[in-house]
Amino acid sequence: MEVSSNASWIIKGIMSTRRLTHEVQRYWDNSIETDHFTMGTVYKMMHMGKDRVVWYELIAGNNATPRAVTCLWMACHRKLATKDRLTKWGMIQYRKCSLCEECEDIYHLFFKCAKLKQVWMDILQWIQVNHLPLPWDRELQWLQNYCKGKGKRVWTMKVAIAETVYHCWSWRNAVCFDTQFDSDHIVHNIIDSIIHRCWQKKKYRDYTAQLMM
Repeated sequence: MEVSSNASWIIKGIMSTRRLTHEVQRYWDNSIETDHFTMGTVYKMMHMGKDRVVWYELIAGNNATPRAVTCLWMACHRKLATKDRLTKWGMIQYRKCSLCEECEDIYHLFFKCAKLKQVWMDILQWIQVNHLPLPWDRELQWLQNYCKGKGKRVWTMKVAIAETVYHCWSWRNAVCFDTQFDSDHIVHNIIDSIIHRCWQKKKYRDYTAQLMM
């Protein structure tokens, strides 16, 4: 059965795993007989032979709030409902950014928009990273390189990018739907979220405390 080229990316993804059905079924039958099953094994089966996306390290092991990690995951996939996408779907007619006068797309929001760019720069300054935001694809590549390996610095950066993307997206949505949002304290709120999530790891508390000084 051929998958229509007009099918959604989710349907295409589901249908692409059909070839694994028999293999997973055999593992399931064996698991019932041996009374031993691990989801990790099935996960590895489904990803066998596939290359990791360049932003894998940003998502894996990220201790940011689940909603922030999900928002970052969608942004990396370019699946956030930005105005350029909504226009293509015929849902709206205007593509102007809610925070400025430019066309809103994923590249504009993260972090070309002057207001959101300043938010990211303030967060980078707080975590003591000297870096100017790049166009979204290049920024993802820079973050990927920065977050290689493990440690306090990497742990904090992962949380910082997820919480920043989420709060920036929330600000954008609040303006779009005319709901309340404390934009005057967005940087402070992001920092509070970073501190709260990083403080949960005892071995990173000293590093977090240094940033708070």
